[in-house]
Amino acid sequence: MQQPKSYSLFKETPQLLSRVIGQLFDDEPIRQRQHTDVTLLKPQPAAQRRQFLRQAIDRHYRVLLQVVPAGSDGFPENIRGYVKKLGQQKFLIYNHNLIYAVSFDQIRYIIHQD
Repeated sequence: MQQPKSYSLFKETPQLLSRVIGQLFDDEPIRQRQHTDVTLLKPQPAAQRRQFLRQAIDRHYRVLLQVVPAGSDGFPENIRGYVKKLGQQKFLIYNHNLIYAVSFDQIRYIIHQD
């Protein structure tokens, strides 16, 4: 007769956590994501972007931003959401369960969405 295998929660938990966390931080799904064509909007002057950002933050407007990635690879993306200021040149854009942190230099275009 074979003795049934016994599993210890303490033995299995580290391996399970390691595997799950490894999948969370794996870049492969991001690289495999298909690029959707984004119509490039004409970049707004810096003064106009600052003014629109200030209004969006003060009046809690939902906005559409076109941002360029921080690195050299990638494509501009359109982001919709609400804006909060993080620092001198950093902003947080949030919409339901999506959150983006962008610098002022990454923002090409901003428009009121509502």
